[in-house]
Amino acid sequence: GLLTLSPPLCGEAAAQQQVPEALCEASPNKESGDTLGEPHKAWLGYQAVGIGPGMGVSAAAGGYLKKALGQLRLAEEDVPVVLDADALNLLAADEFAWGFLPAGTILTPHPKEFARLFGPQRSRGAAVATARAKAQEHRIVIVLKGHHTAVALPSGQVWFNTTGNSGMATGGSGDVLTGLLTSLLAQGYPPAQAAVLGVYLHGRAGELAAAARSEEALVASDITAALGAAFTGLRQAQREQQLARM
Repeated sequence: GLLTLSPPLCGEAAAQQQVPEALCEASPNKESGDTLGEPHKAWLGYQAVGIGPGMGVSAAAGGYLKKALGQLRLAEEDVPVVLDADALNLLAADEFAWGFLPAGTILTPHPKEFARLFGPQRSRGAAVATARAKAQEHRIVIVLKGHHTAVALPSGQVWFNTTGNSGMATGGSGDVLTGLLTSLLAQGYPPAQAAVLGVYLHGRAGELAAAARSEEALVASDITAALGAAFTGLRQAQREQQLARM
């Protein structure tokens, strides 16, 4: 498939150097993440959209987010969305922005972002219960990151992930998950399946990366580099299960 990045104009050259495989469509007339201009109408032609990392939390960024979500919600065909990082902080600061969320949107908050969205929680169990209720209320998927990441679905189900390690608590790890989820959505996985599978593969890649580099030295790019092995291992396990049934 094809990946398109939409960075600030000032970040276009850096984006193209860091991710040469991706197309790059910097929004015109903007010099930083705080002057975002207008969302691309072309977004409606994509199979999935991920929004948030590096966009800033200014009033302009908040307006940009609502316009983008409004466009995607009114699209003739559903365009699944992943919101992370600053998009979550903007959502927490504007109660009206919730009305722009397309059904099936995936939110990926860590505990502090979750507290900004839904208020302080007494315990991890209370946070999971809140995630479950809010996923049903807003018809969205909430990925509450942490030890045994919880994936709350609009159906009321909650899935707990068993892969991963403490070395993944490093800057950029969540951005890798955002990209992975967006990729799975673009491949046609429904939001619920994409979230459960993506969280598993993200954690498994972290395990493989830690086995090679140690948890202490793990960085986000190591997780990205191990994703291929995580996919391969999952397919191999599926083949072995199929053979065992024969």
